[in-house]
Amino acid sequence: MSHSKKIIVILAILFALMTAGGSALATDLIIDDLNLSGENCNTFCIPITVQGFSNVAGVELHLFYDESCMTFDSVSVINLSGATTNVGAGAVHIIWEDYLNPLTLTDGDQLTQICFSNISAAPDAPCTFGFQATCELADEFGDPFPLTLTDGSVACAGGCCVMRGDINHDGAPTIDISDLVYLINYMFSSGPAPICFDEADCNSSGTEPLDISDLLYLINYMFQEGPLPGPCP
Repeated sequence: MSHSKKIIVILAILFALMTAGGSALATDLIIDDLNLSGENCNTFCIPITVQGFSNVAGVELHLFYDESCMTFDSVSVINLSGATTNVGAGAVHIIWEDYLNPLTLTDGDQLTQICFSNISAAPDAPCTFGFQATCELADEFGDPFPLTLTDGSVACAGGCCVMRGDINHDGAPTIDISDLVYLINYMFSSGPAPICFDEADCNSSGTEPLDISDLLYLINYMFQEGPLPGPCP
């Protein structure tokens, strides 16, 4: 073999070694649209599923959600044992790596799921939930995978209302003093607004914002044997 041919072969081998760790196939991370109803709107988890997830050794997920629409509860890592999570304003961050034991999942498997406590969206205004552009997956060499991200949404059929008078939206079976305190705090002490307007609209007027008539209706029911707040719309 001539000297020039040897150089070409050596360069070809070096190039192959340098690119061996690269990942050519794209991996999909998917959040499906979630449609809820009734009490399922109080506590729910949003799964993140995968397609083409093979020999992944590093995961960096950055997700956003509408915190005015739903309340963060927890992260269930499922297939990312030992992952670290961090939650900020309207964002969830999940970091995992194991370069000695890369992870392969079947298409459709859940990678992780994010759980929430409440939803205040109406059917025509679903809550948004999705990926930030800085998400990354890496192989065992630390090289990034081509990545496709599909955002989703969450909607509550019939609205968020389960029981009128449940001002603090805790799902308790009866109206209690904590609901009254929540409403007073909101109206007179700059406390947080009720999560679900229809549940806090005690007199069923449909008028926004809530006013003193809703508070008086609740007090009358709790202490003067007044009528129970009406059914949800």
